[in-house]
Amino acid sequence: MTDNAKKSAIEISSLAVKYLTAEGTRGLELKSSLELLEIELERFPLFSRGASLMDSFTAFADAVTGGDFESKNRAMKSLDSVEVSAVFRTRNELLAEMERQFKVHYC
Repeated sequence: MTDNAKKSAIEISSLAVKYLTAEGTRGLELKSSLELLEIELERFPLFSRGASLMDSFTAFADAVTGGDFESKNRAMKSLDSVEVSAVFRTRNELLAEMERQFKVHYC
């Protein structure tokens, strides 16, 4: 469960960086992938409103879909942009929280 969710988060961050830095539309794929990750995370005992795992997921989803997401006139970002940094930072925070939850509930 944890490994699949972590793999999904890593794949989503890769898609998000490609979306932010290159032409093309991947918005639907990103949103769909986030929904699948959320379904996977719902298997954790404390994935609920106000819980740290939900907060980490929400921050990651906001970083992936924030700003001018799916706007027709969206600006391409550079790899060292604040937006790309936020995707990586929130992804890593989500991965760390998944590991913490796994250790608390399954070890």
